[in-house]
Amino acid sequence: TVTASATNTVQSNLKKSFFAIPFNTSQNIPFTIGGLFPLSVNGTASTVGVQLAEAFKCSINFVNNNQGVIRNITLLYSIQNSDLNQNDAFNQALLLERRGVFAVVGPQSDVQVVPVANLYNTANTPLVSYGAGSFNLGNSTI
Repeated sequence: TVTASATNTVQSNLKKSFFAIPFNTSQNIPFTIGGLFPLSVNGTASTVGVQLAEAFKCSINFVNNNQGVIRNITLLYSIQNSDLNQNDAFNQALLLERRGVFAVVGPQSDVQVVPVANLYNTANTPLVSYGAGSFNLGNSTI
């Protein structure tokens, strides 16, 4: 089993092979990473949320442009607006899940992460929050 114990990472009891990205594959394989960022807050554009999303996109592009990091793998991204709202984050997480994302980065707050973590835990999708910090997130039974 794989158990993530770092801060802001939700634990999960998943088979290690689930997370395996093929190594030394001869064909280019795409993997989509989802992102849940507060692009707006109560309908008003959020500069911080847009900056977080841009940093996420830059990170994906960095990996894609450096073949020494992951060979023959192309990372794609799908970004959704979490709007710092629990219901919006969950609904956007559902959209990402329906798109078949490989893993998800976000959402930001503890209130948003718990229901989203429950969704992704049942779907065996890794979730890493860049902002949540509750000790409860280390518990795989949340």
